[in-house]
Amino acid sequence: MFGTHYAEPDRIAFTPLMRIAKKSGAGTDQELGAALVHALDLPLSALRTSIEALSHELDNASRILPHVLAEVNRLERNVQDLIEYTTPATPLPLRCTLDEITTSAREELPSVLRNRVVQARHDQGARMVVDGPMLSRCLRRLIENALEAGSRNALVVSRRSNGGASFTVVDAAPEELKVQWAREAFHSTRANHFGLGLLLVERDVNLMGGSFTLFATPHGTTCAQLNIPESQRSTSEEPS
Repeated sequence: MFGTHYAEPDRIAFTPLMRIAKKSGAGTDQELGAALVHALDLPLSALRTSIEALSHELDNASRILPHVLAEVNRLERNVQDLIEYTTPATPLPLRCTLDEITTSAREELPSVLRNRVVQARHDQGARMVVDGPMLSRCLRRLIENALEAGSRNALVVSRRSNGGASFTVVDAAPEELKVQWAREAFHSTRANHFGLGLLLVERDVNLMGGSFTLFATPHGTTCAQLNIPESQRSTSEEPS
C-alpha cells in the first residue's frame, strides 16, 4: 500500500501572493483569502474573457488558443486552491444523493476532461447527509490529478458503506507509465501545478470526519478512496 505523497507548496510562487495580500492590510486567514481574491481573481477572469473573445475573431488561432485558455483556467484553479488553503471552510451538511456528488465533481472539470470520466453507481438514488459541495470538490481534485498525471481515463465509483459512503477514483494509465505512476500516486509535477490538491483533499475529508487512502492494484492502476461517514444532522433541519 502506498502512502500519500505530497509536494511542498511552491514557495517562489506563493511568496509574491503573500506580499500582495500584506500590502492590502490582510491580517486573519479570512482577510488574507479576501485579499488574494481581490488581487488575483479579477485579472485572471479578465484575461480568460479576453482570450475567449480573441478566439472568436482569429480563425488562424483556433488550434492554439484553446490550449492557451486551458492554461489560464489551470492558473485560475491554482489561485483558488491557494485561497482555499488559507481559508478552511466549516462543513455544512445537507441531504444529497451520491449521484449528485459525483456528477457535480465531473461538471466542475474543464470541458475537455469531462468525457474522460466514467461514473459507476452501485446504489442508484442513494442519499446521505454530508457537505455535498465540499465532497464534490475533493473528488474533482482527485480526478484532475489522475488525468493530469497521465491517465487516459478515470473511473469514479460511489456506493453506500458502513453507515456512510465510499468514493473511489481509479486511473487507467498508459502501459509505459504504470510503473512510474504507481510510485508517485496521484501526484503531478507538471508546470503550474502547485501540489496543493491532495493536501486540500485530506484536510477537507478530515473536516467531514472521513478518511483518505491511496493504494495500487496488482495490475498497476492506482486508486484513491474516500470513506465519508454520514453527518448526524443536516443544516436544513430545524433544531428541536
